Amino acid sequence: MEIMAFLVLHPGRRFTAEQIQTGLSIGRPRDLSADSIRRYMNEPRRAIGEHHVPETKAGEGYWLRDVTSDAAQMADLFEQARSRSSPADRARHLADGLALVRGAPFAEVPSGTYGWADTDTYLGPAMGRRIREAAIELAQLALEALDPVLTAWAAERGLRVWPTDDDLLELQLAAAWIRGVPELDVAWTHAEKHLERHGTTPSDRLRAAHHRLREETLPTEDHAG
Repeated sequence: MEIMAFLVLHPGRRFTAEQIQTGLSIGRPRDLSADSIRRYMNEPRRAIGEHHVPETKAGEGYWLRDVTSDAAQMADLFEQARSRSSPADRARHLADGLALVRGAPFAEVPSGTYGWADTDTYLGPAMGRRIREAAIELAQLALEALDPVLTAWAAERGLRVWPTDDDLLELQLAAAWIRGVPELDVAWTHAEKHLERHGTTPSDRLRAAHHRLREETLPTEDHAG
């Protein structure tokens, strides 16, 4: 499975058995010979077909054809959002990309594996940073439109990866503020408990944001709720 993940998350690239062995040994040495990698590749080839897992000739390297991933689709949607001038179009593509976020990238993989994911500029930390940027951008677009549901949803997607991020937590508070001070206070209590579960407390910046929102004029009733 890790070999397949390694290949699918490097679309369009070919890897020799030695390169695969080196990649998978980051963080934990692996005893992977060229013969063992070839045997491992036979199983997915039988399962999904030679079209997707082509037979490899000497010197060609291993690769996958017409196989994608949530990570690749998410990156493509974020890139499409970047190229759109209309806020509505940007928001749509950002939302479609964030809908693919289930948690921090590679958070559920076994300890000592997938070390290569932390060294590739496309994966691991870089992917997490892009998710945060997209979540903040979408939440801000939704906040400007006084849309509390989308603002809160976008911030929550980002918090799946960055659970103690002040920017994202402040946007959640702002989403509640659109609905009124009582909702804001409920959101503040929720934020305190959320941070406590992650072993910390609200920062001075977040406390100041909560206080500022309580003092600011609320949106018109036509928008609130």
